[in-house]
Amino acid sequence: MISPLSTNKLQENNAYDVWRDSVLTPSFTSVIVRKITDVNIMAVSEAESAVMEALWTESPLSADDIIGRIADEHGWRAVTVKTLLNRLLKKQAISAKRDGRRYLYEPLLDRSDYVQAQSQTLIDRLFDGRVGSLVTHFSENKKLTPQDVADLKRLIKELDDGS
Repeated sequence: MISPLSTNKLQENNAYDVWRDSVLTPSFTSVIVRKITDVNIMAVSEAESAVMEALWTESPLSADDIIGRIADEHGWRAVTVKTLLNRLLKKQAISAKRDGRRYLYEPLLDRSDYVQAQSQTLIDRLFDGRVGSLVTHFSENKKLTPQDVADLKRLIKELDDGS
């Protein structure tokens, strides 16, 4: 069984701006409520992002639920998914709450923040931080559909109009 990070481990971690408050759940179990304002999003690997996607789609989920959703698709065994869950717990990208003899996992990392950081990293690394260079690349390689072009024109018009 995967065990969540201990409260002591969370208190020792100075890499995150975390505040804590003890609350009672309907089952009167003490849990930790945390607000993470600066998660190291780049620390989430491609494999770990598959677990995150499952949790962003639906949460909370048990380890068995997550295994059922992603293991076969990726050719992973249950132990691999549990290892990924432990890594994400250590990175504080997810939380775990005891539910009887199992844990329920929820994302602490917001999907939109993750997508923004990943997108910016790609643009910075491959296109010197310029979105225009990215669009030019796709345009020159005939990867833009007519719908993509229409969407870009609409976006540019909205930016020009200041809305």
